[in-house]
Amino acid sequence: MKRLAALFVGFFAGALTVVCSTYGQKNASPLMEPYTPTRIEWLALDLESRFKSTLEGNGISSVDFTADAPDTIVISVLYNNDAQAGFVDRIVDAATRYVEMDARSYRWSKWTRIRVEKKNIEK
Repeated sequence: MKRLAALFVGFFAGALTVVCSTYGQKNASPLMEPYTPTRIEWLALDLESRFKSTLEGNGISSVDFTADAPDTIVISVLYNNDAQAGFVDRIVDAATRYVEMDARSYRWSKWTRIRVEKKNIEK
């Protein structure tokens, strides 16, 4: 019985400490406010962080993955005159496969759409 009472008192004291320490606290900055991304935002962030650097180089200035609500991942490819057309197309194909593979890993592939935007930055 004493053990149960001690356990209860310990639990209550711990819970009270947590409640009192967080009650009335304000974040120092609005940028510290909690935020939960949507699934499409999460997918774009995951793609951008995992695959962006593997696709750039050889005339490809930038490959970006962004979310376009409600269900589209936009693959933006910026390239210069040094990039051959066939190479740009292969980069787009690889980026598309990455989106399909990543969406499939989350089981979101049935509702994920892909849009590709290519732009020559030297024109």
